[in-house]
Amino acid sequence: MAFPRLNNISFWLLPPSLILLLSSSFVESGAGTGLNQPPKNGNIFSEKLHSMQRNLALQNTLFCNNFFIYSWSINNKFYKTILEVVIVLFSLFKANDVYLFNSHVKRIKNMGQYAWKNQIRFFHQRLSVFSNSLNKLFNVRDPKNNFNFEKWLVGFTDGDGSFIIYRTKNVYSLAFKISQHKYNKRILYYIKKKIGAGNVNEEKNTGMAQYSVYSREKLKKYIIPIFDKYPLLTRKYFNYIKFKEAFNILEDVDLSFEEKNKLIDKLKILKPDINYINPIWSKFFNKDKIKEIISKEWLIGFIEAEGSFYISKNILNYTYNFSICQQNDKHLLDAIKIILRINTNVYYSERDKCYYLQTKSKKSIEYIIYCVDGYLKGIKSLEFKLWKRAFNNKYNNKKLEKIQLIMRKLKKEKSLD
Repeated sequence: MAFPRLNNISFWLLPPSLILLLSSSFVESGAGTGLNQPPKNGNIFSEKLHSMQRNLALQNTLFCNNFFIYSWSINNKFYKTILEVVIVLFSLFKANDVYLFNSHVKRIKNMGQYAWKNQIRFFHQRLSVFSNSLNKLFNVRDPKNNFNFEKWLVGFTDGDGSFIIYRTKNVYSLAFKISQHKYNKRILYYIKKKIGAGNVNEEKNTGMAQYSVYSREKLKKYIIPIFDKYPLLTRKYFNYIKFKEAFNILEDVDLSFEEKNKLIDKLKILKPDINYINPIWSKFFNKDKIKEIISKEWLIGFIEAEGSFYISKNILNYTYNFSICQQNDKHLLDAIKIILRINTNVYYSERDKCYYLQTKSKKSIEYIIYCVDGYLKGIKSLEFKLWKRAFNNKYNNKKLEKIQLIMRKLKKEKSLD
């Protein structure tokens, strides 16, 4: 006991420090200790801001380790005994969360956790600021937990979905289908998981895969409510209206079997006029209302189905290109042009018999990257990442040639088994 008064003071500092440490676990977002970890969404701007959330087991372990350090510094057996009793009681109180003497607690308990606490807005524990203010300062985008899957699904369906009325053995049935090449089958499983119904099947002869819902009960519960809430924006809206009328006919218990077949026979003959335009456009089509019609989620879903990111070569240099193709609905491409800030006009290709919206403008591509980055769900996300990386890093022609070959090989997978 070379410095008895100093040792005495250090002992009396322990109770208030213990109280403060324990109380911090129950106030607001906790003590805010933890390991830094990069975000799962791959946003390089937010790597320095994201880290794991408050972990009580880690705090308890640090608390226990601190007591041992203090106990080693005190050469009094009475003090050691008191500290050991406190540690045992504390471990019993938090038996499910405390891992004493475990040097791997951080890895086991905290892997993959972040310091952003999910509230109405996201709050960072150690920086003590809301994510909105950080985003303005560091140009970091909010986590994508508020992404509306249903709007995305409607956009993807406008591109690659279909509403089918078919007849087998004099019996009419209905089906909702989304088709993709089997190399992009993962997006169909993503849709199935989010909806919670349907099946994914692969056609061996064609190399195509389909997500489908046949049951009228599941169509009524899962599919129809989505498309009633968020209407389609292409000519497929006409097909959906027919589909829903057929569904109502088949569900009508007051109609006989023959009456149902006759009504659906007449319904199937109906086809949209060549100049048919979705009613939603004739009512609201102007620059001020476009963003009210086309949501961001719908646009991303539509780009996922119909958009294309590619690199092409001019006489001397390579250029970055983005395009969307549609057989009809030129007005839709005109609206997307305004949203994505594309200056070029929509044109019609006689060879392909469809309308094209294309751009290679750097400003337009920068804005497209800003809008799309981090939201694509299927294999197109890989094509987009290669395209984006080449654009951001301003690669020379040799590297661009390699990336172009890689992207072409990815797209050729559609025709390879």
